[in-house]
Amino acid sequence: MVTRGAHPRGDRSTRRRGAVAESEARAFLLAQGYTILDHNHTVRGGELDVVAQDGPVLCFVEVKTRASAAFGQALEGVTPRKARRVVLAAQRWLLDHPVDAPLRFDVVTRDGNGPWVLCKDAFRPEPEST
Repeated sequence: MVTRGAHPRGDRSTRRRGAVAESEARAFLLAQGYTILDHNHTVRGGELDVVAQDGPVLCFVEVKTRASAAFGQALEGVTPRKARRVVLAAQRWLLDHPVDAPLRFDVVTRDGNGPWVLCKDAFRPEPEST
């Protein structure tokens, strides 16, 4: 049963904080020399927070924040399941945007009011089983 006023993807203030954090993360990436190509790209089964170019490398960047240490470190939020979903979303993005470039999966995190931290090559696609 859904309570009146409830939203299936979290309350509005949480979504608004997330949107502000993603905007700040994009500004941080720009300051690091990235070129933003796309953001908040939704595909069946997932979403890409940021698609960017870092020199010749095409990067799919997951943005994670934590309000406080009580919720754990932000990087812990990128679970193997989440990484698989990002990889799947990236594969679908590439179907519509064919690119001849090396690919990388980065994560940008911020814990509490701390600084943004960039983790390049944070995870890689799992090899397909044969």
